[in-house]
Amino acid sequence: MQRLRNSVMVLIVLAGVLMGCSPSSAPEPDAERPPTATLPPSDFPDVDAFMAGLLAQYDIPGAGLAVVQNGAVRYVQGYGVRSTATNEPVTPETLFAVGSATKSFTVLGVMQLVDQGRIRLDDPVSSYVPGFTLADASAAQNVTVRHLLAQTTGLAGGGDAAWVSGAITTLSEAVAYAATLPIAAAPGSAHIYSNYNYAIAGYLIEQVTGQSWEAYTRDHILAPLAMTGATFDLETLQQTPNYALPHRLDIREGMRPADFVSLAGVSSAGALNLSAREMANYLLFQLGDGTFDGESLLSPALLNEMHTQQIAYPPMPPVGPTGFQTTGYALGWFVAGFNGLTVLWHNGSIDGFYTMVMFIPSENIGVVVLSNAGLGTGSLFTLAASLGLLERFMGVQPGRDVVAALNEEAAFDPLDRQTKLEATRSYEADPDEWAAIVGDYQGGSGSVRVEAQDDHLYILDAGSRRLELVPFAANNFVAANRARDGLTITYTFVTNGGAITLLRDGVVIGQKAS
Repeated sequence: MQRLRNSVMVLIVLAGVLMGCSPSSAPEPDAERPPTATLPPSDFPDVDAFMAGLLAQYDIPGAGLAVVQNGAVRYVQGYGVRSTATNEPVTPETLFAVGSATKSFTVLGVMQLVDQGRIRLDDPVSSYVPGFTLADASAAQNVTVRHLLAQTTGLAGGGDAAWVSGAITTLSEAVAYAATLPIAAAPGSAHIYSNYNYAIAGYLIEQVTGQSWEAYTRDHILAPLAMTGATFDLETLQQTPNYALPHRLDIREGMRPADFVSLAGVSSAGALNLSAREMANYLLFQLGDGTFDGESLLSPALLNEMHTQQIAYPPMPPVGPTGFQTTGYALGWFVAGFNGLTVLWHNGSIDGFYTMVMFIPSENIGVVVLSNAGLGTGSLFTLAASLGLLERFMGVQPGRDVVAALNEEAAFDPLDRQTKLEATRSYEADPDEWAAIVGDYQGGSGSVRVEAQDDHLYILDAGSRRLELVPFAANNFVAANRARDGLTITYTFVTNGGAITLLRDGVVIGQKAS
């Protein structure tokens, strides 16, 4: 996927997010939902008010929050609901799928083996993975362990449909599949985000240790960090008593529970399910000296290496209103600037979930925000919460509203979105009026087709994606943006002298064919 230069849009369509394409599968709402339980009184009511406002603004069902500062856990809390079908509350112990935030755990596992002398970062991957190859066999011989972790192998981005569809279900299958992907750059020359880099890294751990990636991670990372509630697969997750469900936007009903997406095929790139309380321990470790509760997990030098930028991004446009700008990639962490400080962060996205982990080593502060809303509103929410809370706990007075600045950068108008959604639920359309607008539309980006079926209107683009157009006013419709879940797309049909023009979010995309 494309890495956009604007830091806000990086979070929305970044190649580093794990995205599936499974359809929404919302259960029928109960006739009488149980009331939402309440959590104990908070020591940070201002933080709670800030978070509640963000949940409402970005239409987020539920979230987990942890803030650590100066070697201590400052605050851990849950907000909203695990499922809009049951209204069960999110607590600090609620498990969320964290997607690509898993990657730094895989880096930690590799670095532990480096610490033990069992791996060297600048050795070829083929030294540890027998028969390792890529589409360009000569390039494969030059791919090092560091290249995997820095995402500089040269592997082209994409290919995720293979594990989303279930065609790939193990790390060994992912390594074999990676060998069929194009090589887009020479090893070490460019940062190209691919989940297969981290599938290979997890398989490397398995080859060196003789343990599965899951077993190694549990024994050598999660257990020492007291993160024993974590799970690696959907079956185990759904047997636990306290987990969040993924959600997708239903235009008429709002955010509704959706299907889980399995990460089995690229587990070491994004399979972990974690709680805010346990993630607080992980933040403490990342901000520490390589020890946790008196036990050494990694040398300070290698922990610092994880946090050191390995490759810089090309020059970017001036910093936007938020002042947040990503500049490069370390090992399992993005590197950014914010308020003159160096920030390390990683997002994680899988259908219906979005996570942000962010910390500032120089200030010894970090925050994690977990949500059960996907790429789109989930990415905006977690970034707004993270930046706002970092400023709040550091006592920064920036002279601008970081949430409003973020919305400006992302061209997101929460009030307009909510107004249109509410209008779709009250507007009474006459399907007979749609006869004139049904048909084929030709534009510079290809053709689209508008068709009616069973009193519903649909649009099909050149890729045969089919979206329902839900009316909110005469000749005005809204559709769920499946690429950026939780966001909406507006379609408008304008008639002028018999010609009909189709606009998407105010931009002409086609004229109706005569």
